[in-house]
Amino acid sequence: MKDFVINENNNKCSWCGKPSKKFILHHVDYDHLCIYTQPIQIPSPTEKRPNRKIKVSDCGTCKLKTPEAFKECSKRVVPVHQYCNKLIDDEMKKRVF
Repeated sequence: MKDFVINENNNKCSWCGKPSKKFILHHVDYDHLCIYTQPIQIPSPTEKRPNRKIKVSDCGTCKLKTPEAFKECSKRVVPVHQYCNKLIDDEMKKRVF
């Protein structure tokens, strides 16, 4: 999912518009439920835990088997720099709903 969304956004942060090699995905909303309930494990090493793995949705299988569901899901995430994600979160906390 991450590579697909980054390519769709021309390798630019959706918040500041600047390019980067390191993005995270920011959820625009959580209205779409993943249809693949069995997560996969992917490497997510840290300095202290180089063998760390995390569980994530199986977006690759979803894209192959249910492209329309994948497309709907990809509309709900945007690539942003980690710092920009913090700015977005701070901005959202200021709003009154």
